[in-house]
Amino acid sequence: MPRPLSSNPNPSHLRLLLLSLVVSASAALLFLLLLFLRRLWSFRSRTSPLESSPAVSALLRFSLRDLRSATNAFDPSNLIGRGGSGAVYRGILRDGKSVAVKRLDSSAQADREFQNELQILGGHPQPFSCHVKPR
Repeated sequence: MPRPLSSNPNPSHLRLLLLSLVVSASAALLFLLLLFLRRLWSFRSRTSPLESSPAVSALLRFSLRDLRSATNAFDPSNLIGRGGSGAVYRGILRDGKSVAVKRLDSSAQADREFQNELQILGGHPQPFSCHVKPR
């Protein structure tokens, strides 16, 4: 003869059900976090033409130390102008060549705009151009 269903479920069954729900929800959240981080990483790698574009990789690169020296530590008296993605400074390299150095604002939009500028500059003969990301 079957047992009648009780209105009070077994407490150990409730604990097991609750534990499985918590573990499942935690695993789903961890999976979503990892998926988000992977997409963020792939987006950043897609927006970095310095390694991927032959035109941009042909541009000269300078160290931050060289750029600070050329612009007298980004002295305000060397400020040429300010755009949407950063300030442009006049500088003189050790070999005497005049350069314009763009110091980017710290934003993803400024980085994308500068990368677009590098793509354009990389396709034209220019005396030099640079990009520095402080480490």
